Amino acid sequence: MILTASLLILLAINVNAQEKFRHQAMFVYNFTRMMAWPQDYQTGDFVIGVFGNSPIANEFNEIAKSRQVGNQRIVVKQFSSIDDISKCHIIYVASNNSRSIAEINQKIKSDKISALVVADNRNALSDGAAVNFVLDGERQRYELSETNAKAVGLTPGSEMTRLASSVK
Repeated sequence: MILTASLLILLAINVNAQEKFRHQAMFVYNFTRMMAWPQDYQTGDFVIGVFGNSPIANEFNEIAKSRQVGNQRIVVKQFSSIDDISKCHIIYVASNNSRSIAEINQKIKSDKISALVVADNRNALSDGAAVNFVLDGERQRYELSETNAKAVGLTPGSEMTRLASSVK
């Protein structure tokens, strides 16, 4: 009986985590339409990078199968080290790699990459992320740093700003 209850609890946690990543992936997909991308980012593939190991990569791949950003095909790239980071539109930083956000920002600034850095960590905005996911009760929300976005050449649209739980 205890084993069965433990398995059910683990299954419920896994389903909740899966739902969390599904919701976050859809938020990220919606960000693609709420951001003013530089001219040279409006052609070719729309690249979403995942820094570290995260189940959200699977969710991004599912989105990429059936959706586009304007006329751009979505491509998901996995980055396992700072040196691997190359031109992309969005970099999702897995929570277990959140300590690397400042270093990721240094890399994208020095390489002149206009990437929206998205994270899921309490101090992500102060570390340099432009978007950080937060829970508002049971509801998934995000906070936005316009300053961090503009520092890498991106301008959040008014809808993205209006829908954020907080803007810094």
